[in-house]
Amino acid sequence: MRDAPEEGRLLVTFDVKEWIKPASGADRIELDMVDPAVAQAQEPWREGVPVLLSVPLRRDLEASALSGEQLKSRRKVLDHYLPPATNTQCPEYWRTPQDR
Repeated sequence: MRDAPEEGRLLVTFDVKEWIKPASGADRIELDMVDPAVAQAQEPWREGVPVLLSVPLRRDLEASALSGEQLKSRRKVLDHYLPPATNTQCPEYWRTPQDR
């Protein structure tokens, strides 16, 4: 994890164990993300802690990283609801930033 060129963002490298949606991707990815410590919406990430990472398509939204019991609980929900949602696309609102 290191500072991104833009203030309030981090460049974070993740080793990916499993892709959920999309169903596949690289084994290691680097993402330019909102710094959770700046947003103060969740605990800062710690190296080596397994997380279930949900990354919004919109760059201005913070990613959600669940670990521990939250990860286990959310994974059960995903396992239940993901099969019927396989062909579902995110609504345009979440894909396109809008000035409001």
